[in-house]
Amino acid sequence: CAAWDFSGQTGQLLFVGTSSQITLAAPSASGQCVQRIGKVADPTTAFLNPDMSFVQLVE
Repeated sequence: CAAWDFSGQTGQLLFVGTSSQITLAAPSASGQCVQRIGKVADPTTAFLNPDMSFVQLVE
């Protein structure tokens, strides 16, 4: 299992990325979906609490 390094990101939201990865950056292009999945607790820990709703971005 790969180690996370969220140094300096404590409290930031986590999202599902465009390739289904966990990311700090929400998708932002038209047609993409944004789903929040958790929050960074410390540099190596994330609290996952997926939000079952999502938003599809449009132009």
